[in-house]
Amino acid sequence: MTSDQTYTLPDRLTLRARLLAVDDDPHLQKRFYPLLERRAGRRLNGVGVLNTILFSIYDYAGEMPSAVATVMKVRMDEWINALCPDTVVAEDARAHWNAVQGVSAPSGYGAVE
Repeated sequence: MTSDQTYTLPDRLTLRARLLAVDDDPHLQKRFYPLLERRAGRRLNGVGVLNTILFSIYDYAGEMPSAVATVMKVRMDEWINALCPDTVVAEDARAHWNAVQGVSAPSGYGAVE
């Protein structure tokens, strides 16, 4: 089940510092990080954090080979941690990511009883 807890993303400079701690690649700095930084100051729940990352990956990888998006998604835990240090919201984002990947659905998420 989706948590009701939310987290307000920090300002752009704080987000940038967190993202650089994950990867300081110049191409990411120029093309990917600005996509995530557009959401600075927004209040998000776990699904919102996950969607922010996924939509940014798809916008970033757009015309690139599909493997680029796949490689970016492999680092999902790192991106979630960079955007959201709140453990409850981050765990909710991870649970939904795992559900999308078919790992294990969060309690009450798409369950048929």
